Amino acid sequence: MSSTKYINPMLDWSFKKIFGTDPNKDLLIAFLNEVFKGRKNIVDLV
Repeated sequence: MSSTKYINPMLDWSFKKIFGTDPNKDLLIAFLNEVFKGRKNIVDLV
């Protein structure tokens, strides 16, 4: 029997691992722009 492991993005550690690293900065920007749905447009984060 094989099992596949996935990261649950609802957990703090995995959310930071997915969105909190510099190489994934574009993912965080896209995620936040989708959350704001045009009310705000994020271009860059510091």
